[in-house]
Amino acid sequence: MDKSKITKMNGNMAFEEDAHIYYDVTQPEKKFISVTTLIEKFGQPFDKDFWSAYKALEKLLSKNDFDIEKKSLLNTKKFNKTILEAYDIDENLFNKEQQAILDAWDEENRHSCERGTKIHAELENSFYKKGKDIDLSKYQIGGKFECRKDHTALDLENGVYPEYLISRVSDDGKLCIAGQIDLLIKKGNKIIIGDWKTNKEIKMKSFFDKNTRSTVKMKFPLNHLDDVNYWHYTLQLSTYAWMIQKLNPEFEIEDLVLVHFDHNDNMTVYHLEYLKDEVERMLAFYKKSSILEENRKRRQRIEY
Repeated sequence: MDKSKITKMNGNMAFEEDAHIYYDVTQPEKKFISVTTLIEKFGQPFDKDFWSAYKALEKLLSKNDFDIEKKSLLNTKKFNKTILEAYDIDENLFNKEQQAILDAWDEENRHSCERGTKIHAELENSFYKKGKDIDLSKYQIGGKFECRKDHTALDLENGVYPEYLISRVSDDGKLCIAGQIDLLIKKGNKIIIGDWKTNKEIKMKSFFDKNTRSTVKMKFPLNHLDDVNYWHYTLQLSTYAWMIQKLNPEFEIEDLVLVHFDHNDNMTVYHLEYLKDEVERMLAFYKKSSILEENRKRRQRIEY
């Protein structure tokens, strides 16, 4: 453990931003999973190779020809390069177009991450600079609040805690989760969980899958939720809320507030539902699956 790499601490809990890892400094060998990584495990995988090939073909074919192939591609979610021969498309040209699409996605993701880091840092510093009488009305949050740098005790009557590091270890030690709440707001015993998002858009509904005759859903036990970032973010903030209530059962969750800054710097505020039941089902399922996987690996080592 290299303490110089730690970017934030709360009690014994540490976070390293470069490696994006969480750990207890007294037990650095104990593995914590971040809330966002946990939720991603319940999303459907994104087939980068298929969709980049799909987009490349769309660029290289006429609209009429692509419409002919589109239905089959979307039904099978498989791309066979023999289709290039049928339309006399040079494979090198296709590969070049596909790589350009992949590079553009990587660049957009890099730029989005850099912009997000910058906005998060600016907002965090603005709260520390203001210190007192902080007005959050533009985020549709009423009241005046106080913010103290490096103050992690949740004892301020009306407090703002930016980038609040939180963790939870289950009673049996089998589940260790951690994360950072962009903006934890405390009003007496009432809690508001705030989060900044800086991606291109908030998607409320997934695309329609003709094979299942339904929109694409998340994995069990969250398969009643559309697999889109809106529900991923709702689960993220709900998990933070659940962790806060485990920290102090007297805390009441007043609101979950998602503030979205799109790529044109337009701001939209969303008030999210607290999916407490879904969080508990998700955590129970992940914990059980992790135990089964660990037992399987242990048996393999014994057999070997």
